[in-house]
Amino acid sequence: MTKTDGTGISYASGATFTMGTANVTLSAVWVPTSLTVSSSGTSIAISGTSSTTIVSATIPPGVTSIGDAAFDGCTALTNISIPSSVTSIGDDAFVLCSALTSISIPTSVTSIGDYAFCDCYALTSVSIPSSVTSIGDGAFWYCSALTSVSIPSSVTSIGDDTFFYCTKLTSVSIPSSVVSIGDGVFEGCYDLTEISVAAGNPDYASDSLGVLFNKTETTLIEAPANITSYTIPTSVTSIGDYAFSECFSLMNINIPSSVTSIGDHAFDGCTALTSVNISLGVASIGVEVFSGCVALPSISIPSSMTSIGQQAFWDCWALTNIIMDGSTPPSLPVTSEAFDKVATGFRIHVPSSAAVAAYDAATGWSSYSSEIVTP
Repeated sequence: MTKTDGTGISYASGATFTMGTANVTLSAVWVPTSLTVSSSGTSIAISGTSSTTIVSATIPPGVTSIGDAAFDGCTALTNISIPSSVTSIGDDAFVLCSALTSISIPTSVTSIGDYAFCDCYALTSVSIPSSVTSIGDGAFWYCSALTSVSIPSSVTSIGDDTFFYCTKLTSVSIPSSVVSIGDGVFEGCYDLTEISVAAGNPDYASDSLGVLFNKTETTLIEAPANITSYTIPTSVTSIGDYAFSECFSLMNINIPSSVTSIGDHAFDGCTALTSVNISLGVASIGVEVFSGCVALPSISIPSSMTSIGQQAFWDCWALTNIIMDGSTPPSLPVTSEAFDKVATGFRIHVPSSAAVAAYDAATGWSSYSSEIVTP
């Protein structure tokens, strides 16, 4: 068969070739109007030509894995039959199979690779069998028609961005078996109202509003995108990266004094956010934490703050005032862009004339010297 670099052997439609082992990893780059792969012993017959015209595919018994990018870009594929001999689905296996509406994964499969079903825009349902133990990074990335998914109690790990921009997904239940959940797993799931964690899970928990935490509820991991208002529990000490990212309905948030750090992109793109209360105790704000919060008019930064990340308030079009409670300026990157693309007339209010001088002299703050004023 021809490799992606142009080397290898090309087979004509209907040709056969012999594999040297009974355990076969299938990587398909020849894809016809109706692709059928048949096998006898170590011989596999292939027919077909065009990856953009394949409508259905049948993988024969004996195949143990679907290789990386096996059906990548089969945009007309509507049906795939996977035999019970398959134990793994490789990375990017069905990327951009944009006509695929459903898929049945057999109970023999134990792992779903990174981005396995990425950009399967028409996929409305998927049944993950109880044999699967791991779901890779971005496995269902941009499956924007996916309305429901059942994660079985066999799964122990869910990768980063697994359900990224599954915009129609309404609820997800995390079983007690899951011990590892990646970053941004449900980012962009705009219809998501609840993330529910089984009570017996040793590593994770959820509250009555469907917000995801670590077991001791000291780290807030992720909130469902449909949340409108939230008071963070006083048990929380850190807000994770992307925790409320693109929660478009979120209007106000209360951050208690127990919180010491707010992770990167934590409230990035919360376009309805108008009120943020950051209590004394928070010491650091990460990269682009409030970036794109276009309705936020003002915010107070407590004197406990020691660092503010790159582009922390970038693109906050309505932001006219930031009140800095501390006379000592928090650290900023040299070219922070922390307060760029804000409202006309924007001002940074500091406690005194001495504080103005301190801020003007501090790294990263000098580029905002014309906006730094006393009350």
